[in-house]
Amino acid sequence: MTTAMMEQFNASLTENFFQESTTDVFEKYDLVEEARIDELGPIRKVTPKDSSTSVTSLRVYSLKTIHLNRVSRIDLQQEELRQEIKALKALDHPNIIKLYEVYYNEEDIHMLLEETKGDDLYSRSPYTERQAANISSQLASAVAHMHENGVIHHALRFETIFFEHNGANAAIKVADFGGGASQGTVSGARSIYAKAPEALEEGSVNALVDCWSMGVIFYMLLSGQIPFYAQRSKNMIAKIKRAKYSLSGQAWDGISNGAKHLVANLLLVDTTKRYTSKQILDHIWIRKWTAACAETAPLDDQLLTAVDDSLRQYRQSSILKKLGLNIIAHKSTTQEIIALRKVFDSIDKSHNGTVDFAEFKQGLGRSGFTEQELAQIFESIDVDHSGQIQYTEFLAATLEARGYLEEDRIAEAFAAIDRDGSGFIDKSKLTSILGQSCTSEQIDEIIKIADKNNDGKISYDEFFDVFRDQTMILAAQIGEVDEPTDLYDDDDFADFSLDFDPNSGM
Repeated sequence: MTTAMMEQFNASLTENFFQESTTDVFEKYDLVEEARIDELGPIRKVTPKDSSTSVTSLRVYSLKTIHLNRVSRIDLQQEELRQEIKALKALDHPNIIKLYEVYYNEEDIHMLLEETKGDDLYSRSPYTERQAANISSQLASAVAHMHENGVIHHALRFETIFFEHNGANAAIKVADFGGGASQGTVSGARSIYAKAPEALEEGSVNALVDCWSMGVIFYMLLSGQIPFYAQRSKNMIAKIKRAKYSLSGQAWDGISNGAKHLVANLLLVDTTKRYTSKQILDHIWIRKWTAACAETAPLDDQLLTAVDDSLRQYRQSSILKKLGLNIIAHKSTTQEIIALRKVFDSIDKSHNGTVDFAEFKQGLGRSGFTEQELAQIFESIDVDHSGQIQYTEFLAATLEARGYLEEDRIAEAFAAIDRDGSGFIDKSKLTSILGQSCTSEQIDEIIKIADKNNDGKISYDEFFDVFRDQTMILAAQIGEVDEPTDLYDDDDFADFSLDFDPNSGM
C-alpha cells in the first residue's frame, strides 16, 4: 500500500464512523428501561435488535430524546441544536461521553450515546479537596477539549456529570449536551443554579458560560454547598446576577487558597475577566494536582512493553485492519480499555485530551525507539493528520496490548461496515466508510488484499483472517493506586486575598 494511499485513507476515517438517519430508532434498538427525564425529554437504556454476535447483544446504550416542542425559539434553536450535534462528532476525549448515532424526525431528535453505569456527582458528596481536585482536573480537560472544537455544553452542573461506574477510582464522564436549547428557567432552581448570569438573559452567549458553571461545580465539590442557593428561582437568579457568594465560613476551613483563587476567577460577572477553559487547565491548583497524581501512579512494565509491541504492529497493519481496530476502539467500553487510558493519560502531559509529537516522544522515550521510528509510528496513528493523536486513535493503535482480540469484537467491527447485514463487505460499503479520499482503484486494492477467493468482496472469514494472521500480544494488568497526598505548597497563594469584587468591571 502506497504512502499516499495511507494518507488519503487516514484523512477520512474517523469522520465516517458517525451515523445519522431519519429512520425510526426503535426499528434498530429495543427499549431496556426508562432511565430518567431531563428538561428536553427522556434518557433511556436500549440494546440493538437482532444482534448477530453475543458481544453486541450484551451492549447497552443510552438514548437521549429531545422533544422539539420543548426547544425554545423553535426555528432558530432547532437549527442551532443540529449544528451543535454535528460539532459533537468531533469530540474524542476520555472524559466526554461518546455520541454514536443520531436519528431525526419531525417531532424528536434521538441521540445514541455511550452508557454510563455510575451515578452523578451528588452520589459521592461530600468530597475531600484531593477528590475535588481530581474531578475538577478531569472536567477542566474535557471542557477545554470541547471549546477547542467549537462546542459549548450550556448545561454543566452536578446532574450532567457522571461517574463511569460505581466502583472506587471511577473517572467522570460529561454528558447531557444541548441544554442551551431549553426554555430558560422553566425547570426552576434545580436546573439554573449553575447557569452564568448572561445565560439567564435573552441573547447569544459564548463558551465562557461553561467556565462560570465550572466555577459553581468546583465550589460545590470543595464546600458541599451551592454558592447562590435560594428556594425560589427569582431569588436565585438575583444572587447569580450579583455574584453574591462567600468563600469563608466553616465549609471553607482547611480549603487551600489555590482552590479559592480558581473559584474566584470563574465566578466573575464580567466575562472579560472570567477565566477561560484554557486558563483553568493551566491553573496551578489543577496542574500541580495532575502532576502529583502522575508521579504516584507508575505504570506496569509488562503493560508498557505490550503497548510498545502493539504500536510496532499497528504501524505495519493493513488499511482494513486499521479500520477494524478504530471501529473496535470507538465502541470499546470503559472496562475494556481502562489500562490503555492510563497509558494515554501518562503521555498526555498537557492534559488536554490529545497527544502531540513532543509528548509522544517524551512518553515513549524509555522504549528504545529511534526518533525516526517514533515519527513513523506517530504518523501511522494520527489518522486525520492534525498533528495530534486523538484518544480513539491511540486506543486503536494499542488495543492488542490487552491480549487477543475477542472474536465477538472483530465480528462487531465487521457488522459496522456491513451495514445492511448481507454478510459481505463490498466496494460500496468501503466507499461509504472511507469517504471520497480513496479512488475506485484504491478501494479495489484494499479488497484484493483480503479477498482470498477472488469473488470481489470480503466475507466475515476473510475479514477475521486479517486479524488472525498477525501475532497477538499477551494481556497485561495494571493495579489501582492511592491518591497523592501533599499536592502543592499553599504558600504559592500567600498573596491571594479573599477581599475581591466579583462584579468588577460591570
